[in-house]
Amino acid sequence: MAAIRFLGGPAEECRQRGVAGMVEGEDRLDTFIRGAKANALDMARPVDPGVLAATHDEIEEYVFDGAVGAGMGAGASELARDIAAGAIEAANRPVYPVDLDAPAPPKLEIIRGRKVSEMRSNQPDPVVEPFLYRGTTTFWSSAGGVGKTTLETQILTEMAGGLNLLDCEALRPCGKIKGLLVNAEDPQSSLDYWAVRVLEAYDLDAAPFDMVCVHDGPGSYPLTPTNTEALAEVIEREKYDVVVLDPLVALFSEGFKIIDPVAARAFQRQAFGRLQRTGAAILVAAHDNKLGQALSGTVDFASFARLVLHLEAGPSTPQGDVLTLTTVKANLGWRFKKLTLLRDPKTLTCRVTDIERKGDASAGTLSDPADVDRFLAKIIRTEVVPLPSERRTKSDVEALLVRQASSRGVKRQDVRDFIRACCSYESRKVGRTTQHIIVGVKEDSLK
Repeated sequence: MAAIRFLGGPAEECRQRGVAGMVEGEDRLDTFIRGAKANALDMARPVDPGVLAATHDEIEEYVFDGAVGAGMGAGASELARDIAAGAIEAANRPVYPVDLDAPAPPKLEIIRGRKVSEMRSNQPDPVVEPFLYRGTTTFWSSAGGVGKTTLETQILTEMAGGLNLLDCEALRPCGKIKGLLVNAEDPQSSLDYWAVRVLEAYDLDAAPFDMVCVHDGPGSYPLTPTNTEALAEVIEREKYDVVVLDPLVALFSEGFKIIDPVAARAFQRQAFGRLQRTGAAILVAAHDNKLGQALSGTVDFASFARLVLHLEAGPSTPQGDVLTLTTVKANLGWRFKKLTLLRDPKTLTCRVTDIERKGDASAGTLSDPADVDRFLAKIIRTEVVPLPSERRTKSDVEALLVRQASSRGVKRQDVRDFIRACCSYESRKVGRTTQHIIVGVKEDSLK
């Protein structure tokens, strides 16, 4: 047989149970047939790169084995032929087949000479400018354990009180904001553990936002049309301004293919499109390595959102953990390239300590040697010194500075010259070798 992807699902489950003589219930054949048709189509039209499509005979053999395993006697061979033929035919159709029974599409309205005054009055309505806007979806992602959920409780708390988000003047809510957190990953006890630290930091005896906690693992709250409509009705009835959905993977139905761009767009039109029509701002959390780096099982998830951010853990310092919130994609008014955050180790709350804006002169190429030295010195103070000593060797620091500075036109030789002339270090013996550990910057050496 060709190297086909074996999908499992209802068909495989029925086959395995049937072989073991464990199939029970009158609907086992219906379950098998539904699963077999879906799996057969995936075998005929594989979505994974490098996977070969199965032939008619291979699909027929797979379905026949499953039918027999599921307890089907007479008719198994005919069923297998029909399903295989249907899968091969469907795989050769266009992605969007013509539906002769579909109603005529609506007439397209051409808007001519739209006035600037009309455009100005039709701008997106901000909830937190320039972060969250009504009727739009924002994604943010990070590796597991970085602290997205804790950060969500903080910004919901700050929005409810009309406070600047993350103690940053640039993130100001438009009044007091009513928020809902839908968490489908963590048990309520875990959510409470993180939330209570944040709420106590603001001297609150109750959460100023509402919560829904559904903890059953991936697929805990799939946004099927029925579930989406139920959630939308709650949002509209309660008049929520912001709704946080955490995490994205829990919103998919079983078997959803996150790498399929057609499926991704269909899901977003149905689910996020309906939630956006409630008028709330939607914030969706996702994990790296579940959808890929910086939120991408398929790029269509990122293309749907108006803003995509990536949260990353940095070094730990005596003052707290450093985090960076980097812009992956930005529409509307977001002009930040990166926000640097500092998390208080006691309260777990974060505050913005540095903002790098798009288009800043400081974000361009550095040509003046004095600017180069000041730029590198800042990295030494904020990112190198907090590192453990074993990660502050001259070679490690050189590599870090080159990575950070290459986009600013700084050459490796410039970095080496800076380390030699402007960095203070201490030496230590490791076996027969001597290591030079960077400990800081010689401030009087800066130009």
